[in-house]
Amino acid sequence: DRAVELATAAAEAVGGGLLGVDLMEVGGEDGETRYTVHEVNHTVEFEALNDAVETDVPATVVDWLEATHGAETDDTGGADDTEQVIAE
Repeated sequence: DRAVELATAAAEAVGGGLLGVDLMEVGGEDGETRYTVHEVNHTVEFEALNDAVETDVPATVVDWLEATHGAETDDTGGADDTEQVIAE
């Protein structure tokens, strides 16, 4: 899809990562919908998107971050661990 191609190219042009790419629809002379990149944001808001789709967008973002940056979930941590670090 052309919108995905444009958003991906715009994100890659500024170094990639988790970015918000705003596309605007513009009419083509042939009646086909075309897009233009309006802006690329380093801060992302997805409340409206989350309301508009059936996917849990925040959870999907967390999954992507973990996969991309190799984060591991550690369910054993907590207040006791924090207190130990502060005490050391």
